[in-house]
Amino acid sequence: MKHLFRLRMDEQKITLLAFSGGIIMFSMIMVWSYEAFTQDSDFLLQMFSGFEELMRAFVGVGFSLEELAASYLGMGWRHPLILFLFLSFGISRGVGLAGEIDRGTGDLLFSLPYSRRRIIATEFLTTVLSLFLLNLVLAASIYAFSRGFQLEDTPGTVDFLRALFLSFSLHIMFTALSFAVAASARTGGQAVGRAVGIVAVFYLMDFLASLQPQLEFLEPFTLFHQYRVTDALAGNAVWGELGLYTFLTLIFLLASFFFMQKRDL
Repeated sequence: MKHLFRLRMDEQKITLLAFSGGIIMFSMIMVWSYEAFTQDSDFLLQMFSGFEELMRAFVGVGFSLEELAASYLGMGWRHPLILFLFLSFGISRGVGLAGEIDRGTGDLLFSLPYSRRRIIATEFLTTVLSLFLLNLVLAASIYAFSRGFQLEDTPGTVDFLRALFLSFSLHIMFTALSFAVAASARTGGQAVGRAVGIVAVFYLMDFLASLQPQLEFLEPFTLFHQYRVTDALAGNAVWGELGLYTFLTLIFLLASFFFMQKRDL
């Protein structure tokens, strides 16, 4: 299994380097823009005050004008571009397994003297390691640029670590979901459509539920409502959210084992 693990990690090296470069540039722009805006603190407060409900829907639970730095930097994690980057990476690795089976190259993979569960577990672990490295780059770059620009209200090191693990747990949860979808889908295209569609529905549900009081009852089920990065940066505990994401990750991973064991290759 070590050979397969190294092979999969080698396949991801170029992608990881390219994504890391983009993340660092994005982090620098986020921190620089906050530093530029706060040179006139009234401007930023007035801008956020005028669109407070929309900002709360965009940034998520925990957005507060009193915790302006945490709220603004939290957008770095909640920004659609960053969410798309991380989730597309995880989903592509998950549904890639269905693509290999669909193209026939999966026959070679599953002809190895390993159980299907061990092969899926190895594929999943390589993706988890890559996602952790990308999350580390995001947290470390925002933290480093915040210190470099000498932001007075920068969240502390522990707060950044809390946001790092919350973000990481969300990404691996949806990755595990994509593995379960891939294991149950008939074709690679079907797996991609289902996985992307599920994530898009959850995201839109969360956004609309945050804006419309009539839809607030949907918030606990969106899986993005618990993505309280701003709360984490503001120093609040997010153990319940971490626990939920970890529990669902295990459920989805076990489902992928079950579906893959039952399917014909």
